[in-house]
Amino acid sequence: MKTIAILAAALLAAAPLAAQDPVRTDTTAQPAVPDSVLRDTLGARARDQEPIQVDSAAPIIVDSANPAVTPPVAAPPVVDPAAPDAAAPDAAVPAIPPAEPAVPDSEVKDSVKPDSTDLPKADEPMDADMPAAEPDADVPAAGGGALPSGWSARGDETREISGVAFATMGDGFHVTTGPAGIFYRAEDAVENNFHAEATLTQTKAPEHAEAYGLFFGGTGLESTGQKYTYFLVRGNGQFTIKQRNADIVNTVVDWTPNAAVVQADAEGKATNTLTIDARGEQIVFGANGQTLHTMEVRPEQMNGVVGLRVNHNLDVHVADFDVDDQ
Repeated sequence: MKTIAILAAALLAAAPLAAQDPVRTDTTAQPAVPDSVLRDTLGARARDQEPIQVDSAAPIIVDSANPAVTPPVAAPPVVDPAAPDAAAPDAAVPAIPPAEPAVPDSEVKDSVKPDSTDLPKADEPMDADMPAAEPDADVPAAGGGALPSGWSARGDETREISGVAFATMGDGFHVTTGPAGIFYRAEDAVENNFHAEATLTQTKAPEHAEAYGLFFGGTGLESTGQKYTYFLVRGNGQFTIKQRNADIVNTVVDWTPNAAVVQADAEGKATNTLTIDARGEQIVFGANGQTLHTMEVRPEQMNGVVGLRVNHNLDVHVADFDVDDQ
């Protein structure tokens, strides 16, 4: 009976404690995990997984109240702004539009408008294809074929002068040509230095500008092998110098305007005094007291007959024709 009472008293004493803490827990603090162990553990896990980029500039944050370590933060991927495809690697590549169809040549030609009215039209021939202008025909002079005493004449191709009138008029001569020709006297043959001069007047307007003047160095004038150098002017104020060798004509000075050459007036009239001076191996060509051109020649080119030349369909009066062999 005494034993039972002791057990009952013990049970009564233990009842309040059981009500307050029915489950006993261990509240003893766990020791902190060293940082080196934690890093080794994280490193092992990282080796087993795909690598992640870690910003080396981001510090590892440690909560002083909680020794657990915050894992490193992955840095965002770096994007090069100069590479548009890198910003959106999965973006769809835009399709290239199809090429425009070629425009037919006919449409291109129709759409191009020339800026100048000088350009030939499509149905017009180019200059190289255009026929040369037909020269005006020789008009035989009335009363042609006769010559003053001591004078000779010839045309460019033949010695036939039936279409040319050459006559004495006053102190000079008057020439009316159909075909072009030269007029000369045997007494006017010179060697080396000489001076030749003549005043020539175009008395009326020709159909187009034609020329007249002097020649020197004439040889073989009676044959087909004629040679001479001639100096001419025409009513538009231009001059030229050419050399004839049989049927071949070479241009020394092409048609050139010069203020010293008197141009024809409204009635087609013009008077020019022309000179040729030979000194040593130099020839000087002048008009109305002005030098137009100077050229070097061989002595044999100076030697020969000096005379007049009048181109076709002209009416020219010749005064003061003189050849001085010096």
